[in-house]
Amino acid sequence: MEVSSLAQLVLDISCSFLQIGKSTRLTGDDGDFYAVEAEALGLEVDVLRQFIQESHLRVLRVLRRDSGDGVKLSLESGEKDKPKAKRQKVPTFCLIKTLKTREKLTQGAPLNSQLQLVTLGTEDIGTLVTFVQHSFAPLLQAQEGHEDDTGMSSQNKRMPLIRKRLKELEVAMVQFQNNVEIPDVDLKIHPDIQVAADAWRNSKQTGSIDVDALGFTDRLNDTGFLNEIQAGVNRWIKEIQKVTTLVHEPVATSATQEVNFWCDLHRALLATQTKLTSAEVEITLAILKQAKRYLVTVTFAADHGLGGALKTVASVMNLMKDFSLHAILSATDIPQITVGINAVYAQLKKVRLADEYKLSRVLSLVELVSTDVSVQLSTVLRTTNLFQIAFDQFDEIATHCHDLFLTWHRQHHAFHELVKDLSKRRGTAATDKVRSLAEMQLDHLAIEERMKDLHE
Repeated sequence: MEVSSLAQLVLDISCSFLQIGKSTRLTGDDGDFYAVEAEALGLEVDVLRQFIQESHLRVLRVLRRDSGDGVKLSLESGEKDKPKAKRQKVPTFCLIKTLKTREKLTQGAPLNSQLQLVTLGTEDIGTLVTFVQHSFAPLLQAQEGHEDDTGMSSQNKRMPLIRKRLKELEVAMVQFQNNVEIPDVDLKIHPDIQVAADAWRNSKQTGSIDVDALGFTDRLNDTGFLNEIQAGVNRWIKEIQKVTTLVHEPVATSATQEVNFWCDLHRALLATQTKLTSAEVEITLAILKQAKRYLVTVTFAADHGLGGALKTVASVMNLMKDFSLHAILSATDIPQITVGINAVYAQLKKVRLADEYKLSRVLSLVELVSTDVSVQLSTVLRTTNLFQIAFDQFDEIATHCHDLFLTWHRQHHAFHELVKDLSKRRGTAATDKVRSLAEMQLDHLAIEERMKDLHE
């Protein structure tokens, strides 16, 4: 391949995808390459020539210049190079040599047999989810179909495992994308107190903090200073309340979000508790206490509500810790979903230890799990045309579905009885209503009815 051809290809893609301006021809009618013009746009001739000729260089990365009038090029081996840790802040695309391209790029062979084009977003993980859902998964399905046609049974046996791993990757990324954002608690510290705290830590002292020894004796009568740090403490209270009040948030919109919400909230509260035990906070409160600013120091713990929030979330974590929907969400066949249902209900029974988790909320969580089962079951069933397969194959699928629905009904009925019993023990029937089985909205029941109709 000529450098001029690769330069023109990169420029054309850059103009369309990176929006660096209108594409121009880099070769004249006589075939001369306008190397100076190419270099001005960032199309470094030496880099392009290396990519063409050196077989170990597998990736040509192209990103837009900060000024937007050209591109930056970089080369990677794709095998030995470590991934870039720095996030790209501008759109990027890569030209990647195919596995078949072991020698230098040639002029005569079609480009699509030598290079693959991969476009990358900036910081949105949704880009990766899109690749998995709409690029990798369809390619894998096409490969499975090709192997069926060619009779490559040995590789076919490995395809279900690869498909499952790809599904697990998709689930992990979607969960990360859908996590409920827990705000960070930022406790602003007075500069003078920060200096004193640093000095106290450097002295490696232990025990209670001595305000006088830190040099604040004269400032105990400084009204301006005291008002300033008292106002800061009041801001701390509001800052901490941004997290502690989240315990009253309504149930999330998916089961995964609900589980992740409580786990993330637990971590955020523990991190906040650590901040409140810092020397900076202790010095601030000690100064206000010694200055007899009792109103803010006495009510500080009650006002920010961290203790109560931690107690609530610690109780909820008896249920949420190790709660995983992974077996359902990553399932690639119906028996795997059934196994996932058993695992989820085994975890749900730990609500007996989670006194602070409302029973009405746990039933809402069950409804969200039903939605996940419905979505995953639909996904699995769509891989087969139920109206065109042999009856024996359809009967096998229907039997698997029957086992799944029977498993759900048995587990759900037993769990509902447990919830009713807990409601009596807690004495919360008036404030935390337990809905009847008929009142619950279970999405997967529609599929159950449809499968019954088809099987009959």
